[in-house]
Amino acid sequence: MPFWYHPCGYHMVVAESLRNKLVVVSKWAKLVVSAYKGSGDEKWSVHWEIDHGRIAGVGGQILFSSEELIAAFGCSERVLASHNELTKRYGADCGVQGKYIRQLRYLNIPCPGTGSDGDPNISAYITESIRLGVWKLLNAHTKGKLPPLPLFPDDVQEEGIVGS
Repeated sequence: MPFWYHPCGYHMVVAESLRNKLVVVSKWAKLVVSAYKGSGDEKWSVHWEIDHGRIAGVGGQILFSSEELIAAFGCSERVLASHNELTKRYGADCGVQGKYIRQLRYLNIPCPGTGSDGDPNISAYITESIRLGVWKLLNAHTKGKLPPLPLFPDDVQEEGIVGS
């Protein structure tokens, strides 16, 4: 597990998977990916909310391109922006500054954190149901033109993680 990932991300599960929206939740957080209608290009709204309990909460919204969404959720064998300052500094497979960082199945949006409570970013462990939900969302908007969902590149099973 990367130092920037919060362990609450292991509890994220798909709550709703529709043609235009994917909702992933835990007791403490919510992540919503939906089609964005604000431009001619295919864009995706990624909205997150985190409940920090007594110290309040935090949330945000950013726009992803289809390529960024595919890379962030591991929906392609090709990795976008695999070697940039963000990935070098934090030891990640891929990332885009201000949008996401991912190492294997460990995803943070919009940035790396401390791995502790109070961070402004959301962590999600990318299970197969989350990957499939993102792939279905993207595939619905490409009219079935996406290649089949590839196997995830990690064969390593970490101790204590329930299989996806």
